[in-house]
Parts: sequence; structure tokens; C-alpha cells
Amino acid sequence: MNSTSLSTSPSTQPAPRHLAALMSAVRRSRIVTLTGQGADDRSRLATAVACRLRSNFVAGTALVTLERKTGEADLTAALCSLSAGRTAPPAPGRPELPWFTGQDLLLVLDGGQHLTDRAVRRLRHLLALEPGLQLLTTSSRALGLDDEQLFPLTRGR
Repeated sequence: MNSTSLSTSPSTQPAPRHLAALMSAVRRSRIVTLTGQGADDRSRLATAVACRLRSNFVAGTALVTLERKTGEADLTAALCSLSAGRTAPPAPGRPELPWFTGQDLLLVLDGGQHLTDRAVRRLRHLLALEPGLQLLTTSSRALGLDDEQLFPLTRGR
């Protein structure tokens, strides 16, 4: 599981039509799950969208890459690692996002299919606590979150 800063190089840029459509979906919906063919294509597209939308969020964007089965404790640890270099004090009752409380943030979870049911419930709880938290997930399947909008990536889209 990796938490990294977001950047894309010209050689890894997704098709402009995909970028525009997914950016529009993220602007309209609080929870978007990018599904469909090609994990690498989903990852590149989500990263590119997050880079372009970073300035739209007070707290910017953050990326967590999930490469194996991820339970609640693993998710919490990954979210805590995102606070490195941030200066805000810890938020009471919200150790996962101590720098985030009350600010807008686009959280990108790459590999959402690895989340356990308990980890998904934790995400649901965080979304209920933090109205400024927006979620963009790549996954081979829907996460089952309330108000989740699926964005299927197909070759023809």
C-alpha cells in the first residue's frame, strides 16, 4: 500500500475524452468509482483527473494505492501516512485525517477492489463525518457506498 504525491508525465496521459468525462463526473458526484477494463488505464486516468482538479480542493488531492487485501486498520494506517508534512494538529476522533478536518479534499483510492467490507464501512463513516471529503476510487467492482456513481471505462468511451 502506497501513499504518494500525484504527477503525470505526457507519455502516460489518458485520452482527452476520458479526462473530460471523468472530470465532469467528479465535479457532479461526491463518490465516483472508476470501473472497467485495464487496472493501469484506470489508475492513469484517476491520477490525471486528480492532478487537474487539485486546485479545486482546499486540502488538495491525496492518492492511496491499494495493492493487496486492505482491512480497516490498513486503511487507517494509509490515511494517517498522508498527513506527513502537513501542519494542522490531529483532529479529535479522526486520526486518519488529522490535517483534513473541515477542508475539502479529493481522496483517490487506487485499487478499491482490495478493500474489505470493514474498510468500506470505515470509508462510509469518514464520508458521514467529513462533508468536504470527496472520493474517487478505481476498482474492478462497485464498493456499495451510498450515492456512489459508477464510471465504467471502456475502450469505446
